[in-house]
Amino acid sequence: MNSATKILRPSKLKTIAFLIVSLALTVGGFFMIEEKGFMGWITFICFGLASIVFLLQFIPNSTYLKLTHDGFEVRSLFRSHFTPWDQILQFKAGYLGPNKGVVYDYSFKHQKQATGKKISKLLAGNEGGLPETYGMSAKDLAALMNEWKAKSKPAKTNS
Repeated sequence: MNSATKILRPSKLKTIAFLIVSLALTVGGFFMIEEKGFMGWITFICFGLASIVFLLQFIPNSTYLKLTHDGFEVRSLFRSHFTPWDQILQFKAGYLGPNKGVVYDYSFKHQKQATGKKISKLLAGNEGGLPETYGMSAKDLAALMNEWKAKSKPAKTNS
């Protein structure tokens, strides 16, 4: 393992499965247009857009989780968000809606999105979460994230 950086990517098998389902529903929506009208168009457009999103995930560096000494970067559809390790209390496996994932609460050092954090805490029980498990179990990914967070802490010196 390179101790400077680790990059995790979404499961290609899972992405392919979602793409196939989205494409099938897009085709179904197309054939519904004549009979169902508006609902056919809605189905066709929504699942067509979902298909495009799943296709975009196959473009290199469009989606990943990067772990560094300083923090972690979540990149989704070419948009990145970096969070320093000291702004997170702890990572744990939890639920994001019906799906198991990695969740966390922010430390007092994180001053952004105060309202969003309160709403998320009220609705989901946690202030934040990773959008995906990157081919790992939620428990294993949370352990890996906590390991990187622990390694980032500066060593205490006795002076």
